[in-house]
Amino acid sequence: MKRTARSNRILSFLLALLLLALSVPTAFAAKTVDSGYCGEHIIWETDDGPIESYYTDLKWTLDSKGTLTISGDGDMRDFEEDEYPFAHMAPRALVIEEGVTSIGSNAFRKCKKLVSVKLPGTLTKISEYAFANCVNLKEITVPDSVKQIEEGAFYFCKKLKSVVLPNKLKTISDCMFYYCTGLTAVTIPDSVKTIGELAFYNCESLPSITIPNGVTKIKDCAFELCESFTTVKIPASVKQFGGGVFFECYGLKCIKVDPRNKSLASDLFGCLYNKDYTKLFHYPIGRDETMFSIPCSVKIIGVGAFASAKLTSVSIPNGVTKIGNYAFSGSSLSSVTLPKSVEKIGAWAFYCCEKLTSINIQNHVKAIGKGAFDNCEVLKTVNYTGSEADWAKIRIAKENDCLTQAAITFDAPPAQPAAGCSLLDRIFPW
Repeated sequence: MKRTARSNRILSFLLALLLLALSVPTAFAAKTVDSGYCGEHIIWETDDGPIESYYTDLKWTLDSKGTLTISGDGDMRDFEEDEYPFAHMAPRALVIEEGVTSIGSNAFRKCKKLVSVKLPGTLTKISEYAFANCVNLKEITVPDSVKQIEEGAFYFCKKLKSVVLPNKLKTISDCMFYYCTGLTAVTIPDSVKTIGELAFYNCESLPSITIPNGVTKIKDCAFELCESFTTVKIPASVKQFGGGVFFECYGLKCIKVDPRNKSLASDLFGCLYNKDYTKLFHYPIGRDETMFSIPCSVKIIGVGAFASAKLTSVSIPNGVTKIGNYAFSGSSLSSVTLPKSVEKIGAWAFYCCEKLTSINIQNHVKAIGKGAFDNCEVLKTVNYTGSEADWAKIRIAKENDCLTQAAITFDAPPAQPAAGCSLLDRIFPW
């Protein structure tokens, strides 16, 4: 009897433990704290006029652990830039279930506590600014089902470190990774044809980028302020190349172009040109030289070509007709002599050249753009080969007080323009 009673007590104890174990998951399970609908936006027409409504196929739920779940079939609706539909809920995790086919514009904008995202294999589109300002999001894998990622999708995700992009993507959209300062790894798929404007702006931690052969267009300022770049290779496929693509990439020492490229070329010094060397796109500003001679074949100095360069002297040959916007902004030039061929000085061309003390301008210049000499505080001397009447005919845009208030010498003898180096000297320096 004693043995039986003891066995019963043990059995009762074990049963109690089992019941307790079974109750723990229930006690600690996340509970739904809020829910709603986020289906595609539609408008119903009635005899009394349009009635606004929504598809209710997609539903969102937020649980007590901060997980936001999107479920159902079809597209999410788009949201206005200032709606921030889920930001106030402060979700920590996002799970989009199978069946959802698109993420609406601005859908998760400013979800500042969001750290993890799970996307379904049914997803085909991520709309503009969908994850903008998700400042704690660290990584994301976009499934291969996605064919379109719109402008600014990961805008200002400053802690985003790695991204896996889908293998059917055609375009790296404008501002896609704008100000993703923590980004260290991203692979551009072979399917991509276009890299958009400001696509990787200020991705300062990104050590390098591989541009696949197949990319045909790189738009303006695509890699601006990617200051960890040291060498960039441009494949044979690139046909269109925007302005300021590598603007202020402070560490860049060499740009190499595949010799089979029919639109672009580089020289042994790592400078980037169009194929016939008549336009200089970029001088790699990470180089340590203080002097540089532009090839005599060059007619146009491109946008931001020498911006923030360490150069104190640049020889501009006769034949250059246009100096592009921001061409020498922030550089260390101490003096500049423009040849008689120069007709236009672009906006902000010499902006913030804090060491520039003198400039020689010939009377063929017809226009000086906005802010071309703004913040050139030590510019004291302007030697102009034309008369005062000729000077008055130049279209000088606003914000050029440092130029117009300097001591201007009219009818100055023309300074000897730099001859520049020959094209062969640039390609075969020996």
